[in-house]
This record gives sequence, structure tokens and C-alpha cells, in this order.
Amino acid sequence: MRLPLFSRLGIRFSIVQVLILLVSVAIMVAVAVNQIRVFGSYAVEQNRASFLEQAEKHLGDVARERALHLHAVFRQAEIQTASIARRVEQVLSKRDFYARENFNPGESFSLDPRNRIFTNQTRSLASCVYWGRSALSPEITADMTALSHLDPLLEEVQRSVPGAAAAWLITSNAIARYYPNIHHVDLMPPVQEYDYHDDLCYLLATPEHNPEKKVAWHEVYQDSMGQGLVITVSAPAYSEAGEFLASAGIDISLDAILREVVTPETAGRNDFSFVLDRGGQIIAFPLDQLDAFGLETSGAEGQLLEYNLSASTIPEVRAVVNRMLQHRPGSARLFLGCEEYILAYHPMGELGWTFGHVEPMTEVLASVRRTQLGIGASLDVVVGRFFWVALAVLACTLGAILLFFTFSLFRPMSRLTATVRRVSAGDLEARSGVRRRDELGELALAVDEMAAEIQEQRHCLLEARENYRELFEGATSGLYRTTVEGKLLSANRAFAHMFGCESVDEFHAWATDVREVMYANPLDRDRFITAIQEQNELHDYEIRGRRRDGAEFWATTTVRTVRDSEGAISYYEGSAVDISDRKRVEEYQARLSQELIRIQEAERRGLALELHDNLAQDLSALKISFEMLLDDQADVDPATRRRAENCSELLRRCIVGVRGMAQGLGPFGLEELGLKGVLREYCSRFAEASGVAMDFNAAGLVGVDLPVDVLVHLFRIVQEALNNVRAHSRARSVTVRLVTSHPNLILRVEDDGVGFNGVASSEQSLGSVRMGLVSIRERGRLLGGRAEIDSVPGRGTRVLVEIPLSSVRHIDDGDSMG
Repeated sequence: MRLPLFSRLGIRFSIVQVLILLVSVAIMVAVAVNQIRVFGSYAVEQNRASFLEQAEKHLGDVARERALHLHAVFRQAEIQTASIARRVEQVLSKRDFYARENFNPGESFSLDPRNRIFTNQTRSLASCVYWGRSALSPEITADMTALSHLDPLLEEVQRSVPGAAAAWLITSNAIARYYPNIHHVDLMPPVQEYDYHDDLCYLLATPEHNPEKKVAWHEVYQDSMGQGLVITVSAPAYSEAGEFLASAGIDISLDAILREVVTPETAGRNDFSFVLDRGGQIIAFPLDQLDAFGLETSGAEGQLLEYNLSASTIPEVRAVVNRMLQHRPGSARLFLGCEEYILAYHPMGELGWTFGHVEPMTEVLASVRRTQLGIGASLDVVVGRFFWVALAVLACTLGAILLFFTFSLFRPMSRLTATVRRVSAGDLEARSGVRRRDELGELALAVDEMAAEIQEQRHCLLEARENYRELFEGATSGLYRTTVEGKLLSANRAFAHMFGCESVDEFHAWATDVREVMYANPLDRDRFITAIQEQNELHDYEIRGRRRDGAEFWATTTVRTVRDSEGAISYYEGSAVDISDRKRVEEYQARLSQELIRIQEAERRGLALELHDNLAQDLSALKISFEMLLDDQADVDPATRRRAENCSELLRRCIVGVRGMAQGLGPFGLEELGLKGVLREYCSRFAEASGVAMDFNAAGLVGVDLPVDVLVHLFRIVQEALNNVRAHSRARSVTVRLVTSHPNLILRVEDDGVGFNGVASSEQSLGSVRMGLVSIRERGRLLGGRAEIDSVPGRGTRVLVEIPLSSVRHIDDGDSMG
């Protein structure tokens, strides 16, 4: 086979490729130039975003570092305060030892005439005052001497804690020591005007205000002694017996601490820091920045506590402050006036304060603007060079692509096309002859293998078709296919013979409409279609068919639904077996069983009447004779009279037993009481005899006339179920329900006994004590219904009988009653 040098597809492809590449060059150059510019802008923007991200992280680190620094200072103050309190407990617990000698040699106490407070001299290490009484008792003097040994500790604490203005202690008996010794009695009012036990710094440690005995912080306040903003930390001291002894504390001046924190890191920069308390009140804030944050200032530094940043007139500031007061670290961007700021904040631990650091955006992005100018200058040079390089590369690529596709794709494709056309025309010996080690070679190999496989499959298909035809035609079961509309598509010889046709062709000519011709009742076809559409396939489904000569027969069919690729029903295919002989045998067995049960009931009724009318009457007469035997014998021995009475009682029990046997053998009173009355009376006698609680109810029986045989069957079912309860279940209660629920009559007997294995019971019921279960099922079948016996070990047993009213009305043509 000779192929052209260039295929038509190759020529068209080459022309289109040239046009596409030429257009692509122009578009690529334009897009590349634009993308370079976009990339430059993107790089600048990414640089800006990255820088802002790093700046926010850095500011967050700064805020966290300074917040942790302040937290460490306050934590140190808490530890030192607790150490003072513990030392107070130790000293006062060993007061006799420490009161022997004062730490400050020559320390004495005198009464200040102005405010009537005892105080020591200024030469002592710490100032000490007493304001409890107008005279010093020996106990107070001993406490003041013992507490003097705490002066070195107060000095050490005041010097070691950053910003500590003073360290002090106040006892519950009105003694105070204060370092440094500023002779603060001069600053104290008279005791009639003010008691230092009412000072909040003391009260914070008392049991009434601090039952947990923890270290407590006072709110920030403006110190009256000129120390600026001060915060006090207090701790309680208790005796070993749990008695409150004193309050120890440290006054910390915030001015010195916060001045270091809020000062900018580098001179000349506009960044600053601030501190807020748990309610947004300003602790530290540059005065010159308050107006920018929406707060009107009076210019006095000592009045910072009057400002609350959450009261700012700027909504953005208030929103940020609300997030800060949630005591979680974070950052935010603010537009204040014409300038943008970055704010980072971090909580400061147990105090509930928040530290914030602010930096203008202009200072953060200074380096970004320099980078943007440098990138803009480089873009023009890069764009020009890229244009010429892209043009040269695309020209070379165009030539290479044209050569490659011409010799590597189009000529082999032409060979493959020719081979496929020969195979489709029936030449299954055709092969492409293309041998390559790439995807095209794999395609050529696949085409050759496909041709060989088609050749083999054709041979197998012809052989399988012949085997299927032999199997289909020779099957002993009827095989068929029909559509949903009722058209017969195919059938084998056995199916045709089932409908009385000699050949398949004759059957096809006769069965033009499956619904009207092949079914004895066309409505059965409708019910069959409904069932198969609901279940998609049916097994052993019984149908009543009609032969060509009009005779009816029974058959079972197993059928499935065949659908197309879209899920729509294509046809039904299945097999059918003639079961007419089996149906006749079943009907004969049913009539035989019914006749046997009828004879059994007649025998039971006759025996019951014999027991009730003859034997019971004779026993009653004998009992009366025994009772009257000794009536005219006045001198009868008492022992003889008792024996006669015992015989009379034995006869009475025999009479009761005989009558019970008669009631069990034949249900008396069906004609007078009806089924409901007879069952109610029988259930009452059963409950009285067995001690099992009975719950009987019947409903819907008014106007329902049932044959006597049906009533007897229903009574026997209840009787057998209750006998099984009495013999095997060990139940405490039994429920019996008889209701009419159109179109069925439903009987249910349910107990709460031990139950049994339902499968084992079914297998072992014949010839065992549970023969009654088989009788229940057989009577349900004879009535045209079904009887289900469900039982689970440990959960009781339920007998459920459902009987169609339409079937029981035709069982017997004799008397009927409800």
C-alpha cells in the first residue's frame, strides 16, 4: 500500500499550526510584557504584604516582650510581698525570742502630741507607728520590738523590686512598720479622724476581703506623698492557729517603670507604647498622642487616670480597645486622621492590664517604597530583551514542530487509518505494519491486536450462538422474553408446549398479546408487572395461564428485568415450570386435612356431649346419694361420716374434671354466646385454673357472619396457644386479641414467658409436646390465611393469625354466626 508524502490532515494541520503559532507569538509577547509588569507590581505588593506581616509580627514580639517584662516585675513584687508575710508569721510566732532585743539599738517610742500616735525616731532603719491606744502595753512593746527584726527584709525588698517606693506591714493590733523611714507619722491624721485599718491596702489582705489568703493588688491611684501613680500589692499573715496577724505589702511607683516601657526604642522615631487596665482606663500613654486617638486632653500628666480609651470618639479605636479587653494578644491597623498605624497588644497576666505598641505605617513601609522604585526601573530593560528572545525561540519551535508532525505522526496515522478501514470492511487479516517504541507504536500494536481479537471473537461468537440456540431450544423448562407492553420477543419449544402449541412459530402467531391471550385473568398480568417493577426480579412467582385450547393451568416463573445503558426497561426474561399437578395435589391435601379436622371435631363434640350429659350426670347423682346416705342415721360414727364426706368431695372434683374435659373437647355455646363470648369465658376459666393473668378483647365483629367451622378453627387455635402457654412458657400474663381489620380477620395470642428457639421448634414439633404449633399453622392454612409463630428465648411467644374474610365466608355453606 503506497501512502502520499503529505496527508491531507498533515497539510491542514500545518497551515493551522503556522497561523496559531504566528498569532501565539503576538499574544505571547503582549501577554508576557503585561505579565512582567503585573509580576513587578505583584512582587512589590507581595513585598509590601510580607513586610507588613513581618512588621506586625515584630510589633507583636515587642508588645509581648515588654508585657512579659512588666509582668515579671509585678510577679517579683508578689513573691517578695509573700516573703514579707511569711517572715511576719515567723517573727510573731516566736515573739518572745525576737522581743529580747530591738534590731535598731536605742530605738524608743514617743507619743506625737498632734495626732496622738506613738512613733520611733528617724535614725531607725524603718519607720514604726502605733495608734491603737493612748499608752503602750508590754505586749504591744514586745510586738514592736520583735517586728523591728523585719526592717532589713523591708529594705532589701524595697531595693530589689524595680519601681518599689516602699515596703511595709500593718498588724491587726495597730502596729505599722514602713521602709524607707520617712517618719510618716507627720503625714498621718489624728486617730479620731482616720484609722489605718480602714485603708484599702490593709483591707485587701483581711479574711473578710481575702478568704483565699492570696496575694492581692490594689487599683492604681495617685499617691498623696508625691510618688506619682502607685499600685500596691498586699499579702496576709496568719498564725499557726489560723488567726489573722497582719497585712504586708509593697508600694510600686509606676512612673519610673512605665517611663522605660513607653519610651521609643530609637530617638527620632514616632513609635510609642501604652498601658491600659482591665477596664480600658489609661495607666501610661504619651500625652501628645491622646488627641490623635480621640481623647480630649487637659495637658496634666497626673490626670491620665481620668481617661478611658474605650471612650474614644473614633469608632475604630473603640473596636480595637474592645478586642484588647478580651485579654488575648493580637494586632490591628488604624486610620487616624490622614495616617495609618499598626497597633500590637498583649495581656499582662493576673493584673488584667494590656500593653500596646503603636508604629506609623510610613515608617514601616519606607524600605518597600525604595524597592518599588528599583523594580520599576528594571522592568523596561527586561521587557525589551524578552520580546526579541521570545520571537527567536518561537520561530525555531515552529519549524521543529512542522517537521516532527509531518514525519512522526501523519504518515503512521495514514497507515493506521487504512488498516482500520480494511478491518471494518471484513478483512480481519489486515495489519498496520507500524513498528515504533512510542505511544503511536502502542496504538498500532493495539490496532493489530484488536483485529486479531475480533477475528477470534467472531469465531467464538458463532460457536456460542450455536450452543446457546441448542441449549435454549433443548431446555426442559420454558424460557421466554417479553416486553413491558406485553409483546412476546422470544420463547423456546418447552414454553410453547406449555401453552398447547406444537412449535415456536405457531406459538408466536398465537401469542400476539401476552396479557389477553396467555393469562387466564388479564388482571394477573397487571399484578405481575407491578410486582416485577417493585422488586426488579421475582422467584417462583405463581401465575394462572390459559392454553391455546382455553384450558387453564398453573405455573411458577422466575423472571428478571433487563435494562439498557440509561436504566430504562428493555424486556423481561425468565423461565417457567408447569405446576398444575402439584396444585391439584395441594388442593387434595387441603380437602383431606379439612375433612380430617371436621371428623376430629365431630368426634370431640360427641365425646364432650357424652361426658357432659351422661358421665357427669351419673357422677352428680352418685354425689347426691353419698350426701343423703347418712341423713337418717343419727348415731353414725363421726369417722364414718367424714369418710362419706371425703367421698362426696372426691366425686365433686371428678364432676368438675369431667365438665372441664367436656369444655376442652368441644366449645359449647357458640350458637348462643358467639365466638367472642365463648373465648371470653374460656380465657376466664384458663386464668382461674392456671393463675396466669389474662387480657382478652375482641373488636369489629358486629355484623360479621362466619361459618361454624371457621369459629371452631379459631377457638382451637386459641385453645392450642393457651395449652402451650400453660405447659411450656411459665408466663405471668397472656394477651388475646380478636379484631376485624378489612379485609382480614386478625387473631393474636402473646405471652411474656420464657420463649423458645423458633427454628428448632419448627423442626422438632412433629411427634413432640409442641405438636399444637403444627396444628395452629395447619388450621391457618385451611382458613385461607397464614399463621406466624414468633418466639425469642427469654422474651415470650407471639401467635399471629391473619385470615381473609373473603375466603372464610366460602369455606362452608352451612350455618354461620359471629
